[in-house]
Amino acid sequence: MARCASEGCERWIPDLMVRRGTGFHVDGWWLCSAACVERTARRRLQETVPVSAGLPRRAQVRLGTLLRHHDAVTAKQLERALAEQRRTGLKLGAQVTALGFADAADVLRALAAQAGTSYLANVDPLCVHATVLRLGPGTVRALGLVPFGPVLMGRTRVACTPPVPRNAVSALAQLTGLTLDLYLVSDDDWRMLAEAYDGVVGKPDPLQPVLEVEYASSLPDVAVRVAAAATSARRTVVTQAQWDPYTWVRVQSTAVIRDVLFARGHQWNPSKESTSCQVASTSH
Repeated sequence: MARCASEGCERWIPDLMVRRGTGFHVDGWWLCSAACVERTARRRLQETVPVSAGLPRRAQVRLGTLLRHHDAVTAKQLERALAEQRRTGLKLGAQVTALGFADAADVLRALAAQAGTSYLANVDPLCVHATVLRLGPGTVRALGLVPFGPVLMGRTRVACTPPVPRNAVSALAQLTGLTLDLYLVSDDDWRMLAEAYDGVVGKPDPLQPVLEVEYASSLPDVAVRVAAAATSARRTVVTQAQWDPYTWVRVQSTAVIRDVLFARGHQWNPSKESTSCQVASTSH
């Protein structure tokens, strides 16, 4: 006899009925009905804890110290920039460049050294054409990460702006199973890469379909959508990751991947988020 794994459900059925396809298998557990799948999904969402930053945090060296170490500014220039920063409220990197003491590439190099990542001072938007990780544009912007390289030995490259969105990196790594090599880029270059990436993933490719996302309005709405995805196949695996303020849930069967994204305190507007924000599934 098999018992439903949903908390509060006491239904038992013969094993023969399970083998004949009664109910659903989610993460190896048998659930007797769509209602029980939804109830279990809601409970899991309520118990989800934020991902921890997968990148080791380095002992934080002050940006001014790194700029001096790289000979990007003199001691007097740094002293003046710090004085001006107290008046203007700008970040030190922006203040140094505003005063003309260092260029953006010098600041980016120092920020990358501070974060323990690589950086790209000159970005060729064509690099996104090599990407295999095809995320919907809304997901890219929620993560703050643009994939721009092939997947080799379980690794791929992504671009971000400082400060490194460490929890988003952990979430993407958790959902995809990939190791992410990070490259810092400027705000303008990130936007350029994101737009180029939108163009690449917007082109139909049956061999590399885009992982479109369903945008949910609340946690109960997430549970409903997850249950609908999980009951579309008899056996599914549900993976979820949370980083403030987002919760991302992936439902995967042998044929389909469906993602649901929810942001607390945020109302999704598909027309503003991107032209690809739509309810969809991806067949593999």
